[in-house]
Amino acid sequence: GNVERALRLLANMQRNREPALRIQFMLVRQLRQIWRAKELAAAGVPRPEIASRVGIAPFFLDDVLVPARRMSNATLERSFGRLYRADRVLKSSRIDADLILSKLVQQLAEAAGARR
Repeated sequence: GNVERALRLLANMQRNREPALRIQFMLVRQLRQIWRAKELAAAGVPRPEIASRVGIAPFFLDDVLVPARRMSNATLERSFGRLYRADRVLKSSRIDADLILSKLVQQLAEAAGARR
């Protein structure tokens, strides 16, 4: 939800020469975990079981539950759409990957920060 921080983290990953597709994969994984945690929390699943079923350590559960509470299903769907479109552009165009990822991360962070 913090655009400035998200872009700083992305820039750091890019400076460390993290491949664009790996960054994109990490974003997909994080959003998938958020969505799954949201579904499980809504179903009343206990916290330790949510962590186990999402595949994260219980210590990191709030890292997915906080954004899960903040983001609507519609926001998550739009975010996955953005990720899909970015994936296609990354794999099929000559547009600079850093530029594509910067735009994607900005859009995702803005969406995550919006209260809907």
